[in-house]
Amino acid sequence: MRRFIVGVMVFMFIASVLHAQKDIPQFKPEYELKKRLRFGILFGINTYGFNIDRKNNDLNLYADIPKLSAGFHVGIVTDLKLFSTLSLRLLPTVTFVTRQLSFYNSENEVYLDATHGMKGNTTVESIFLEFPLLFKFKSKRINNYQIYFIAGPDIQFDMSSPTSLNISEGKYISLEAMDYGYEIGVGLDQYLPYFKLSTELKFYSGFSNVLSDRVIEDADFETDIFIKSIDKLTTYGFKLSVHFE
Repeated sequence: MRRFIVGVMVFMFIASVLHAQKDIPQFKPEYELKKRLRFGILFGINTYGFNIDRKNNDLNLYADIPKLSAGFHVGIVTDLKLFSTLSLRLLPTVTFVTRQLSFYNSENEVYLDATHGMKGNTTVESIFLEFPLLFKFKSKRINNYQIYFIAGPDIQFDMSSPTSLNISEGKYISLEAMDYGYEIGVGLDQYLPYFKLSTELKFYSGFSNVLSDRVIEDADFETDIFIKSIDKLTTYGFKLSVHFE
């Protein structure tokens, strides 16, 4: 959340700089008037993690995120103008995400069971098919720039979530394929001679518990000790995107 707040402060600084600019010729002064429905493309980078609710038990294990990893996303922009300062946007997006979890014992050391080849580090790679439906609140245009805020619900389908536990492949947790939550963010529109370029920073927060207990492949040993140390997993993420419209 700190990264998101820093990003908001940066955008507010940009807004103050724009107010200090002198009048310059405007590109596409009638851009927002000509069409009510517009399309475009987007791409960007992201970082995702888990909010972890730990379970009280006698396993002496707890989960944490050692670091955040970078991913990327691409998508399609559909923008429907409702009013001069408000539009509704559908942004179907394919998002590639890498998340890491580490499991620690009571001595704050990474869990290790050499007998069964189990070390308490696991990487979860996901490919989300997302459908954010967002309201875009736009400021008055200043020369060729415009600040905006964006917010709305988002539904995600994980097309590559781990479907079972398998210690030989380092799969210590399994996840539900569907998640839903909300996105909120800020952005800057820049009007150029031939198109509009937008830079956008968003925060995603999931509502649902994505932790799932699936079929255990290694039936000769209880491999679900990691899942038993977690009560709930929810998803959060940060996205930095560039839009061409």
